Amino acid sequence: MLTAFLVIGGVGLALLVISLIVGEVHGALFDWIDNDLFSGAVVAAFLSALGFVGALVEGTSGNSTTATVAGVGAGVGMGYAARALTRSLQSGEGDTTVRSDALVGRQGHVVEAIPRDGMGMVSVRVAGHLTRLNARCEQPLATGTGIQVTSVLSPTAVVVRPLVITPQDRVLS
Repeated sequence: MLTAFLVIGGVGLALLVISLIVGEVHGALFDWIDNDLFSGAVVAAFLSALGFVGALVEGTSGNSTTATVAGVGAGVGMGYAARALTRSLQSGEGDTTVRSDALVGRQGHVVEAIPRDGMGMVSVRVAGHLTRLNARCEQPLATGTGIQVTSVLSPTAVVVRPLVITPQDRVLS
């Protein structure tokens, strides 16, 4: 039975490699289900976990029934994890387009000093990305000064104001 488990695990790994190189190999076989329950990644994860966990349990305990139950349980868990991961990657939930109006109100800091009548550069974090923008201010600001974006001049330039930190803010941070 140990050999059977190892063969099942090997078939799962081979299916994973084929899915990565060729794409989904089952074609339209499971289109009627209308979900990704039988995608290449899910089936490969299920078979690999079933085979290798079954072989591990069989080798340590010598009990085929326990090995089969443990392998199926691990296979279902890994299949579910693979399904959740592929859904997350395909949905692109973390992939947001940064729009200019999303910059207003954001806080950051000056990375190149802003002169009185000129442009400097600020760094602002938007949607998890560090964004550097040209910036103007009514007053000169030194490098490292905290700022808040008040308006957008263009996709690459903003108007900022110095961020005033009160004693209460220092206590909270």
